Amino acid sequence: MVLTNLVYVVGMLKGDYERGLELADRALALNQNLSHAWNARGTMSVILGEYERALDAFEKAARLNPLDQIAIPFTLFGMAAASFLLGRRSFCARVRLRGADRESLVGHARLRWTEDGPNSDAQ
Repeated sequence: MVLTNLVYVVGMLKGDYERGLELADRALALNQNLSHAWNARGTMSVILGEYERALDAFEKAARLNPLDQIAIPFTLFGMAAASFLLGRRSFCARVRLRGADRESLVGHARLRWTEDGPNSDAQ
């Protein structure tokens, strides 16, 4: 968890996004089941313009911890940003239509992984 927090310190505060991504990968090498590390990797990937890689990371974070009411809104924001930048507007519209409150975001994450499947927005 310390490495995951360091991703944001190095990446966001120091502006060294490549190093932030390396730290996220190190955290994941230690524990592939740490959803916060997948979120950190997704964030650095969006900033670096690696949108498909970001979506993969956010999807893994959502699968690992779909009920985390702190992390899921962050995960969905990252997924929406990556989807928007890839030109996939349907995901962004569904999040907006469901509202911004925490319960509907968590509910949307559950629906996304039980009904839609991970690649429903692929074109």
